[in-house]
Amino acid sequence: MVMSALSRMNALSFVAVLGCIAFSLTGCFGLVPIAMSTAGFYTASATGKFPADHLVSLATGEDCAAVHVEARQPYCIDRRGQIAGLAVEKRCYNTIGQVQCYLGADPYGSRPDPVQDPVEQ
Repeated sequence: MVMSALSRMNALSFVAVLGCIAFSLTGCFGLVPIAMSTAGFYTASATGKFPADHLVSLATGEDCAAVHVEARQPYCIDRRGQIAGLAVEKRCYNTIGQVQCYLGADPYGSRPDPVQDPVEQ
C-alpha cells in the first residue's frame, strides 16, 4: 500500500520524503532527535497523523495515516472519504469529546446513530 502511494508522487515530493527519512536516521542523541520526537508526539495527538503521514498525504493528495491501517483500512484514502477505486460510505459517530468517522458502519457496533461529518458542514 505504501509503495503504491509513493509511486504516485512527483519528483519534488519524493525528494522531500527521502530527505525526512534520511534526517530521521541521523541518530538518537542530541537535541534534534528529542525535538523531532516531541514534535511527532504532539502532531500525532493533535491531528491523528504522524509527521511522515502528513508528508505522504501532501505528496499524494490523499488522506494517508498509519491509524487507517490499524483500523483495518487502506493506508491512503481519497479526500472525499472513499477508498481509491471503491465507493464506500463514510459514517461518523459521536464519541467522548469529538466525532469519529469510519468507512462503513461503526466497527465496534457500540454507537447507534450516525451523525453528520463535521468536515463537510
